[in-house]
Amino acid sequence: SKLKSGQSYVVGAKSCFNSTQNGAETVRSFSFDTTRPTVSINEIVFPNSSLISKLSGTAAGTFQDMSDVASVQISIIDRTSIIGTRYWSGTSWEFGENVVYLGANYLPQTGEWTYNMVGGALSKDGRYIIRAKSIDSAGNQSIVADNVTNIGPLGVILNDISSLYDGRISSDHT
Repeated sequence: SKLKSGQSYVVGAKSCFNSTQNGAETVRSFSFDTTRPTVSINEIVFPNSSLISKLSGTAAGTFQDMSDVASVQISIIDRTSIIGTRYWSGTSWEFGENVVYLGANYLPQTGEWTYNMVGGALSKDGRYIIRAKSIDSAGNQSIVADNVTNIGPLGVILNDISSLYDGRISSDHT
């Protein structure tokens, strides 16, 4: 018969040398899981400062079980520079189109994850692509969550507005 995802199973094994010398039986249980975990990114909120260095979100495993999530990873891309695209390497901004996934801090008790950009930050005048994915203990990977954040010159967050050039609002006085 076929194994069903989300079910627990027990397997036993015993070694046999001959009909009179049998080894001890070993029994193990396991859960069969082919269901993708989930992940989300919280809305970015700027405090009174001009920079933000902490990102957060939530993740859940099979059947919304937070303890099933083994890790959460994020990538941060900066599309603000006129020189070229930059990505956050974990310690600094680097030029290039690389998508580098970095480990976030995950709390299975609450299902929340956070990432602190030590030595870097998102500025109030930029365009960023933040991606997050979660991986459960069976190795299943979530669908990647994307957050395109356009931040205007006054720190106003203009999420998911792709028609704005470089995240800046312009007015037409014609």
